[in-house]
Amino acid sequence: FTVIGAIALQGIRLAQPTLGESFVVTGLGLVGLLTVLTVQFLRASGCPVLGIDIDSKKTGLARAFGADIVALDKGEDPVAAAHAFSRGMGVDGVLLTLASQSSEPVHQAAQMCLEPLLTLYLNWKMRGLDWPKNFLGPFKQGVCLA
Repeated sequence: FTVIGAIALQGIRLAQPTLGESFVVTGLGLVGLLTVLTVQFLRASGCPVLGIDIDSKKTGLARAFGADIVALDKGEDPVAAAHAFSRGMGVDGVLLTLASQSSEPVHQAAQMCLEPLLTLYLNWKMRGLDWPKNFLGPFKQGVCLA
């Protein structure tokens, strides 16, 4: 579990969270459960956190550690929830700690973020995806692979 914990911590280190910034953690699975550490580290940095997952047990655990949650298994819209969470301004960062065959989580993350501050932190399992051209749309900052 040391390596998995290090992956979660590396995403936080790269994000450089500061007091008052809002973050989304998408995927509360194996890396994400250790991302409960991520939730704790972000909250300790003074950052509100929105946790997103398809498993209500994992979102419940994230809620217990202080995150607001989006339960995808209940049909909640993660982009709308992130905009409500950030009071319509967009979040400051999204950490993707999930394995997916789809680029949809990345596209959603781009829609959740503040336009000029978009930075996405992806775990290694998502690197092999075939990204759609211009998946960031109007966002120009780019993607950081942790």
